[in-house]
Amino acid sequence: MTVLTERLGIPPAYQRGTARLMQVVLLGIAVYGVVRGQFGLVVNGTLPLLITFLPGVLRRDYGLPMNAGLTLWVTTAVFLHTLGMIGLYDAFGWYDQLTHVLSGSVVAGSGYAVTRALELHSDEVEFPEEFVYVYMFIFVLAFGVLWEIMEFSTEVAARVFGGQAYLAIHGVRDIALDFASNGAGAVVVALLVREVRTRFPAALAREMDE
Repeated sequence: MTVLTERLGIPPAYQRGTARLMQVVLLGIAVYGVVRGQFGLVVNGTLPLLITFLPGVLRRDYGLPMNAGLTLWVTTAVFLHTLGMIGLYDAFGWYDQLTHVLSGSVVAGSGYAVTRALELHSDEVEFPEEFVYVYMFIFVLAFGVLWEIMEFSTEVAARVFGGQAYLAIHGVRDIALDFASNGAGAVVVALLVREVRTRFPAALAREMDE
């Protein structure tokens, strides 16, 4: 993400500030939910907020390279999802696909980070470039399957035990659109990775070694 930062020209301080602002909004949603007694808002504010701290925890506890750009990337994905859950999914039909594209890019980036970590920490491991792109796409599709299963499970649980399903499926067409959007996110990341591997190999290796 250091390379992307250099390309986009966004200072790390600005990225960190933007991520902090979104974290404050998520915290505000959770607190508002507690005050108003709306459990759904508590869940949709708290869980995404906890996810935004994951890059910092991985950097601190495991020494993984998680800079400001990556934190902003993850925070933006869960922040937009939360806004969707509190109304934008119903207000705008395209908003669900937008969040799936962004989420798909985060998952693809995570899958790519795993392959780079294996390559950099073992001299015996080197993945062909074509394999990396196919692997990223399959990784995203597999995660999408797990997500759809989780949506289906929460809806079934809500029917059995009562209450509101905080994740819900909306038919076969919606599932197909979700997979297509996830795949679009993976393609975007694959194109970025291809450019980075082709034009900035030294910078990429330096970033992953940091």
